[in-house]
Amino acid sequence: MSYFSIIVPVYQTEKYIEQCIESVLQQDLDDYELILVNDGSTDGSPVICDQYASQSGKICVIHKKNGGLSDARNTGIRTASGKYLLFLDSDDFWDDSQFLSKLKNKIEHQDCDVMNFHYKYFYEAENQYREFSPSFAEERLREMDADQRFRYLVDQNQYIASACNKAVLRELISQNNLYFRVGITSEDIEWCARLASCSKKMGGCNLDAYCYRQREESITHTIKAENIDMLRKNICACIRYGKLPNRSRQYKDAYFIYTAYQYGTLLFHINHLEKKERNEQRKLAEPYRYLLRYGENKKIVLLRVFGRLFGYLGMNRCLRFFIVLSTKGNRKKGKKNG
Repeated sequence: MSYFSIIVPVYQTEKYIEQCIESVLQQDLDDYELILVNDGSTDGSPVICDQYASQSGKICVIHKKNGGLSDARNTGIRTASGKYLLFLDSDDFWDDSQFLSKLKNKIEHQDCDVMNFHYKYFYEAENQYREFSPSFAEERLREMDADQRFRYLVDQNQYIASACNKAVLRELISQNNLYFRVGITSEDIEWCARLASCSKKMGGCNLDAYCYRQREESITHTIKAENIDMLRKNICACIRYGKLPNRSRQYKDAYFIYTAYQYGTLLFHINHLEKKERNEQRKLAEPYRYLLRYGENKKIVLLRVFGRLFGYLGMNRCLRFFIVLSTKGNRKKGKKNG
């Protein structure tokens, strides 16, 4: 059994898949298996995957009909045999050849079932990187019990809605049926909520080797009413999972701080829509405004203050104003740079 199983869903990424695979093969720790799940790609990705598999016994390639990201990840989970699972998107990559060895040391040092690490944005058009998460005092985690750890990680903005910045004990997934829901968008929000409800001991570290590629055609850049509907439903699911038995008040508060952040993201996306859809989605989201009571994240605090001063509608109008103002500013900046 390998220490790590690295699951890479592959779909139409022939331009990027080689860099992704090479960033794994270049690791100084070889105690891993690399599972490439071709999710019905029609470009050159499957051939590239097979070529790599023929050259390395550490690579397993699975070809399947297109079922979406969640289905591809689930296929990888069922195939994996490693102690810990890692998820790496096929257009992303790691930029540190010692990442796995460092990560293994962090996991063993903290004795955790979920290890959260950092990632950074990679803007391919400008060939520039930008950090996403601030560094935190990870050594403090060793002094904390499980509930204190989770609260500390949430307060430090270290527990986020992403599967790709976590190493997860495979037994935790299999014993709690922690597979990804198929046929939805924003699937990481709901999955990370379930993961938080099942984890017994969270860990966190400042490793930031994961490079999250930002490209204009990415589906994550598209804001549509149907995607917002799904995001709201995922938040409803998070609320249901928040009814955690045998958990401390501290843990539950931390869980709802995480959920409140997702609600803030929902409001942000809603206020990008055109007027009719925007008004409809605002009404659907209003029953969950109580989530803004949780957390000290600057964005959530700002929304909470606006809500108290101007009410729910006024808060959304303020948010819309800032979005429009920011969009105009970015357009002017783009023209100036051009």
